Amino acid sequence: MKTRLALLLLPHLTFVSLSPAQAPATAAPTPPTAVIPGEPVELSQLRQQYALRALSSSKTLAEQYAVALGNLAREVGAEGDYEQALTAQRLRQELADLYAKSLDDPTLSNVVVLKAADARPSGTVSYDRTAGDLTNWKTVGSIAVWDVQKIVPGKYNVVVTYSVAPMGDQPTRMSIYMVSEDPITGGEFEFYEDSSLAGASMNRRTGQVKDTGGWDKPAYLQLAPITLNRTSARFAVKITRTNGSGGVMRLKEVRLTPVKEGDTPPPAPADPADGSAPPAPAVDEVTKINESRVARIQLAIKPYVDAYVEKVNKMSEQAHARNDEETVADLQGETRAVQRLLERPDRISAVSNAAPPTTSLRGQGFKEWEGATYISSVNNTGDEFLVSYQGESVPVRLLWVTCPPLSVHGGAQVKMCSDYFGLEPDDVYLLGKQAQVFTDAFLQGRPLKILTRGTKDPDGHLLVAVQLEGVGDFAGVLVDNGLACVNTPTARAKNPRRFEEMTLSNLKEREKLARQRPIPPGAWAVSPDQEKTALPANANTSTNTTAN
Repeated sequence: MKTRLALLLLPHLTFVSLSPAQAPATAAPTPPTAVIPGEPVELSQLRQQYALRALSSSKTLAEQYAVALGNLAREVGAEGDYEQALTAQRLRQELADLYAKSLDDPTLSNVVVLKAADARPSGTVSYDRTAGDLTNWKTVGSIAVWDVQKIVPGKYNVVVTYSVAPMGDQPTRMSIYMVSEDPITGGEFEFYEDSSLAGASMNRRTGQVKDTGGWDKPAYLQLAPITLNRTSARFAVKITRTNGSGGVMRLKEVRLTPVKEGDTPPPAPADPADGSAPPAPAVDEVTKINESRVARIQLAIKPYVDAYVEKVNKMSEQAHARNDEETVADLQGETRAVQRLLERPDRISAVSNAAPPTTSLRGQGFKEWEGATYISSVNNTGDEFLVSYQGESVPVRLLWVTCPPLSVHGGAQVKMCSDYFGLEPDDVYLLGKQAQVFTDAFLQGRPLKILTRGTKDPDGHLLVAVQLEGVGDFAGVLVDNGLACVNTPTARAKNPRRFEEMTLSNLKEREKLARQRPIPPGAWAVSPDQEKTALPANANTSTNTTAN
């Protein structure tokens, strides 16, 4: 009798720890995959996986118990003890149901985990082997891609494991060549199925990440479910917006878990087509601090912005009196750009980068290409790069400035930049690498306005000015950050030379202001000669000035 009683109680004693709640005697036991209300998704998944491993390892022993319970049912039934026989049969069936529901549960067996170590990163993203994270998500367009070959078609929940520190990483040694940046972290990303096949366009989900307390303190973000229709797929995570330059996040993994019947899905993103708007997110302390910071910046820069706008308006009135309507239009655009800056002071660097309102480029024979985009390439430099315009890839080179080359064997260009900044050739090479990285990060993903007269340098690069909305001339941005030399005039005709001298004079003034900063940017931070302000008179700069 004691052996029989032990057999009747043993299954309950063995598996009670696997169930989150004890089921009533008349119902089937709660499977270990049940979800506890309010439990974090990641914790639920880990608990389920632990239960699966426990059940798998004890399956042989459980089968022995099931055989014993079957024998017990027959024995006590033959003796007429039908109550114990029914109890043994019920326990045997519960044990069989427990394994059938757990070991065959697709929620456990079909989980897809996109690990950081398996990703193919692109852009500024890199894999940190020590932490096991994808890090350096610092620029819009940075992306990580995974190829998955075994997928069970169906609907999947999406959980992203990430971490964000309050401020960005400390700068490296080479950052002395870079512009002083806002170390604010966080931003927005997009997770999607990277395919042009039917249904993939519906599997695009956006997420926003914020401070989790440190790079080593992960948090979990659940996105709306996606539906996978194929047995293999390519997935991607791409940065769509950065709050600053401190890095958007560290990404540990993205976990896709099959949706079970009865699960309560998270609210789906609002569909812009039906006119609905997503619910306003709760404002956390980090957001409040950032909003307070922006308000203080607005208050501080407003007098300067107002004075600048007043000066531009006076110049516009003078141009209108001369019937120079093209210049009037340019100056009005400048006014709008500065006013937008006051609304978005988090882009404060655009004040110093705004194009000087001197004269109309269109009036100097330049033609405009609207909607051009930057193309990343290993052969790009700070002032030479590829742009895409109307479906064509065009190599261009900036007018008015020269960036250091990417090799210490750059010949005359290395000597020119070495003399200009007062640096050794090795330092000039490092400066060229930083100019390349800066241009790639600054121009990537932004609509560009290209202005050109159609002339080319001896290497076949189209000589251009590149302008950005709210920023102005990109050549000035490079000068502001100590990453480019200002060229000497080369035009011979009176009017073109006068225009070129005015443009270069404005660039030299911006360079002067950059060098007067408490911590000079770029090359000026390490230049031993702070009095050097011009290229040597015999420097060969005709390849990227206003050639006629």
